Amino acid sequence: MALGNFSVVSGGESNSATEDHAVIAGGKRNSVTQSHSAVSGGKYNRIAGKYSFIGSGQNNLVSAADSSVVGGKGNIMLGSYSMIGGGQGNSGSGTRNTIAGGYYNFVSGSDNLIGGGRYHTISGSSSVIIGGSSNSIEAGRSASFIGAGTNNAVSRSRSGIVSGSSNLVSNTASLIGAGEANRVLSRASMCSAGQNNSISALASFIGAGSSNEIKSLGTGSGAVIVGGSLNIIGSAAGSYGSGSFIGAGNNNTASGNQSVVVGG
Repeated sequence: MALGNFSVVSGGESNSATEDHAVIAGGKRNSVTQSHSAVSGGKYNRIAGKYSFIGSGQNNLVSAADSSVVGGKGNIMLGSYSMIGGGQGNSGSGTRNTIAGGYYNFVSGSDNLIGGGRYHTISGSSSVIIGGSSNSIEAGRSASFIGAGTNNAVSRSRSGIVSGSSNLVSNTASLIGAGEANRVLSRASMCSAGQNNSISALASFIGAGSSNEIKSLGTGSGAVIVGGSLNIIGSAAGSYGSGSFIGAGNNNTASGNQSVVVGG
């Protein structure tokens, strides 16, 4: 059924194009209710935005202008100038966002990309999640990145997690490379890998190992733990340990400024 001016339904079953310059090429029970939009095929797909497109698949919806769902099942795009490539149960709002594929991913904000995987969320801007499962970049954050892994979270701008599981970056310009349950809570800091490591001091670094900790150093910064386990830089007072270094070993503590423990 083609009811709009210059609208076309060229094949299929029970398809409906009710606005001007709307096109449905084929499929079953597809509908276009805004002008200058098109559905190529599939079934139960619906477009309710101008200048938008659905390629194929089923039960997909585009309800904003200048957006598209290329294929897949149950994908919903509510934002303008945005795209879902495929997959199932993906949804987006905001503007200029892309979900390439995967399952049950959600993106809002603007200028974001989810490559694939499942259960990812981006609510900021200019941010990227490549793959993995259940990774998130929080609202109000920009230019952040998660490469892969599971249950990783970035809650500040210009920060990233390359991979791993249950890692957290909660300050600006900081990075976790990989590992499990590592936390970077301070600005301009990095944990390369390992498990249960924590950084709370500005511009500090943990290379690897397990359960190492760089405490908050007050106005101090630049502490380094290369590896090992259960090593600590900083004191309970929170004002000592600036510029200190632990190379490796277990249960070492550097609680003075510019202190060095090579290993042991």
